Amino acid sequence: MESFPVPSLPEELLAEIFLRAPSLEDLARISMANNYCHDIISDPYFVRCVPLHRYPSFFLGFFTRDGFKPVQPPHPSASISNLLLTASDLSFSFLPFPGSWIVQDICDGRALLSRSHGSKGDQESIFMHLAVCDPLSRRYVLLPPLPDDLYTYVQDLCHNGFNYRCETFLVPRGECVVAETSFKVIWMARGHKKLLVLIFSSVVGKWHAVTSLDGQCIGKVISFSRRVHSRRSYAYGCFYWKMGEARKVLALDTRKMEFFFSNSPLGYLEYDCAVVEAGEGRLGIFALFHHMTGTRLHLYCTTKKKEAWSTDEWCLEKTIQLPPTAHDYRIMCATNGYLFMQYTQGSSYPSSKYGYILMGVKTFLFERFYETNRPSSFPTPYFGFPPSLSPPSI
Repeated sequence: MESFPVPSLPEELLAEIFLRAPSLEDLARISMANNYCHDIISDPYFVRCVPLHRYPSFFLGFFTRDGFKPVQPPHPSASISNLLLTASDLSFSFLPFPGSWIVQDICDGRALLSRSHGSKGDQESIFMHLAVCDPLSRRYVLLPPLPDDLYTYVQDLCHNGFNYRCETFLVPRGECVVAETSFKVIWMARGHKKLLVLIFSSVVGKWHAVTSLDGQCIGKVISFSRRVHSRRSYAYGCFYWKMGEARKVLALDTRKMEFFFSNSPLGYLEYDCAVVEAGEGRLGIFALFHHMTGTRLHLYCTTKKKEAWSTDEWCLEKTIQLPPTAHDYRIMCATNGYLFMQYTQGSSYPSSKYGYILMGVKTFLFERFYETNRPSSFPTPYFGFPPSLSPPSI
């Protein structure tokens, strides 16, 4: 490490100055100035004080059923992704029954995983075994089974909700947290005209039902006739799902834990979409529009801020023509200020190649980061910080 003169300031004052660095890149450059600065910044107490919520996280790769796929050079995060591979256990071999877990979600440095050994239709299969872990610190929490009163509702869904679909995911930390290591998990199952939603809080340490559309307990299984089509999105404290046939969006407010429906501006052919934070408190919806002249990306925005927005008041704000060198574009998800998309190059298998790109939802800039010969059905993106600046999340 090249040495620069040691500043003649107390260590405590230097730490306060370093904490006000404009970016994490600046903080990294300061740590390389000399050993004295490096020791201050790498100290565990300093790391805990770094206001990571002020900085944008780095896209480091994504999980598939085949494991973790790091970003490839020349992507700017490739070096940090390599550090992550060295410092963490992304195969989750520290969990009980290693090799049997599937990544369901990644959020705030935590991974939500599931495994099941039951036959389809029983409670163990539909509910699964769940674990939340920190791959950097190797800490984990095995979530408890359902209490008897909630097990009855799961049993009812198994017996009467044929062709059910389960979805488990983490609730983003947000602004109001009890502790940096606290977390919430949502488990949702959709059967034939039925919806069952449960939530686990690490603070309380148990599962409970949340509130339904009509104010009654969703644990009683509400009527759910509309088919959910899109993968979930998250914006301004709410999860969103586009309904299949109707021009409706189902939303879950994670602060009140209440569901509501709102209108959607999307046309019949705009079925592949994602809800985003469009800036200035407005909601946005990106939607793919496939046409004989190529694939376009439409951005619709609300005309009011989120505190008082009406979903009847949408406007088409931007149209983006996607590169014609690829085809079969798909929106995989929207997270951390990016739209995550998959595309295909080539006209026939096995000569086709599949690539993945990120697009900033505010900058509209594209970043290609991975190419493969095998597509991934449900990739889960991993955003994080350099390992040296990542305190334990469990």
